Amino acid sequence: MGAGILAIICVGETESQRLDGKALSVCGDQIAGSVPEGVTLYAIAYEPLWVIGTGRAATPDEIAEMHAHIRQCLVVRSGAERKNVRILYGGSVDPSNARDILAVPEVGGVLVGYESLKAADFEAIFRAVSAKAQPRWANFPYRKPSARAASGNSWIKKPHSWKHRPIRGFTPVESSLR
Repeated sequence: MGAGILAIICVGETESQRLDGKALSVCGDQIAGSVPEGVTLYAIAYEPLWVIGTGRAATPDEIAEMHAHIRQCLVVRSGAERKNVRILYGGSVDPSNARDILAVPEVGGVLVGYESLKAADFEAIFRAVSAKAQPRWANFPYRKPSARAASGNSWIKKPHSWKHRPIRGFTPVESSLR
């Protein structure tokens, strides 16, 4: 993380685990085994294995139940400091379901897989998301302040137009290679 790389931990269950009623416990165990104590966590993603590559997505109720469980696991494990961690959904997000998925409580964004390879579909997802745009500058993890920042030369790039404002589900990425 010191190099400007942010990890997103992904959790999810298989179809048989879901059908056996073990989805919540499986994801809870994955969180317990993969979320380190004392490390700043910016995002975690729920990516049910049974929807990846199938074109099927979890229902809004299934997503809401799992995201609430993930939030509860994070808070129980690490306390109130993890109440603001973004929980993303990443299972077969496409233009037809992006808006509905983002309307689910606790969904802080989406991970777009295969659809991101098709420009028209990705643009449609982007437009669906941008229709519900909400700036999230306060929660975005910028680089740590440096001596340059303290001297008044801001290291945060301010948005100059609508194109530079983050929208719900998409996070701006600054290149440190400039």
